[in-house]
Amino acid sequence: MITKLVNKGWLYRKLETSIKDKTLEIEYSGKGLGSEMVAVNGNEIKLLSAGIWYIPKFDVDFDGCSVKVEIRVWPWLALRSFVVSVDDKTIYREGQKLYEISRLSEIFQAIGCYIILISVIGSVSMMVSIVASTFS
Repeated sequence: MITKLVNKGWLYRKLETSIKDKTLEIEYSGKGLGSEMVAVNGNEIKLLSAGIWYIPKFDVDFDGCSVKVEIRVWPWLALRSFVVSVDDKTIYREGQKLYEISRLSEIFQAIGCYIILISVIGSVSMMVSIVASTFS
């Protein structure tokens, strides 16, 4: 079994692998607003996020193969971990090992980033209103 990374981008990966005399093209995109996409040989599966964060695992059955894609995303929206398995054999791994990442810590990190972002936006809007009132 040979797996190669064909394309890599922000929240995007595309792999090609040969298994059981078949060539599989596995694609992941997390760039949809509130949705993610996994495609196997062009057959798309779009999933809407049920909460405030990314879906950690996709299970897809395709042409007699069980494809599993596991994703973890940093709060600053970069892939933290990306693991692809076909028929329970890991064919590609990138980033931290999944057992090192706690789902709860991911959620707290995301909440922390959102709080900081909201604080920055609030501070900027307050400064704008102070400057505007100064010149009026």
